[in-house]
Amino acid sequence: MVVDIGSGVSAVAGSFKIDFSSFSDNYSLTGDLLNVASSAGSYSYILEGAKGTIKFDDSAISTGVFLLNYETAQAGLFEVTATS
Repeated sequence: MVVDIGSGVSAVAGSFKIDFSSFSDNYSLTGDLLNVASSAGSYSYILEGAKGTIKFDDSAISTGVFLLNYETAQAGLFEVTATS
């Protein structure tokens, strides 16, 4: 994933790869180590129409929420909010 613009807990720019486990609710995130730090944690995901919500507990930023708005099957917007 490539970040074009961001603020707050989200990187201003950079890239990262996220791998979701097939066997559990865990993930690992590999950042570009310039603008995006690597981390890992657990998550839950809810999809309602074109909107998705990922709640996470992350090793780098603690707990938070990704709000996803899918514009197409290949593109969309996301917002990250740290809750602690």
